[in-house]
Amino acid sequence: MKPRATIIKKLLKNHLSYHNKHAIDFDILDESMMVSFTDYHNPDHHYIDFFLFYEKKIMQFISDFRIRSTRDLDKITIDQLWELFWRGSGKIYCGLEYSVVYFPVYFKCIDHKLFAIDQQNINQEVCVDCKSIGDFMEYAYLLYQKSSSLPQNSSCVPQSLP
Repeated sequence: MKPRATIIKKLLKNHLSYHNKHAIDFDILDESMMVSFTDYHNPDHHYIDFFLFYEKKIMQFISDFRIRSTRDLDKITIDQLWELFWRGSGKIYCGLEYSVVYFPVYFKCIDHKLFAIDQQNINQEVCVDCKSIGDFMEYAYLLYQKSSSLPQNSSCVPQSLP
């Protein structure tokens, strides 16, 4: 393993997790890096989880983020995660929680096309323009409404999204 990878791995193992000033979290999973933005909190919409994340081998992480030292971890922003997502190197996870129902949706960019993967692992192309956190949540909510396993007129379904 190269010196930079060894130093980053040691830093993260000593801290269990690292959180930078841009609300980006870094975790080490065996030989992989998990980089995520999970700091979306909206008190009016507490039933929504949103994660923008990237998971690759440590050397790929160092290359993708152009890491030269551990100080570079503090420079990584959500804009960089969005850029990697649109290049196909990340995922978005939205989870909608109503009463006892939890509806997870993953989003992935493949060959410049956006796909949504629901809890039944059904992959469908997203044909609407999703650019913001709210856009992805809105689309996840639409999938939730269309799900045949959930009641369409349920009182637990919110009337609007952010």
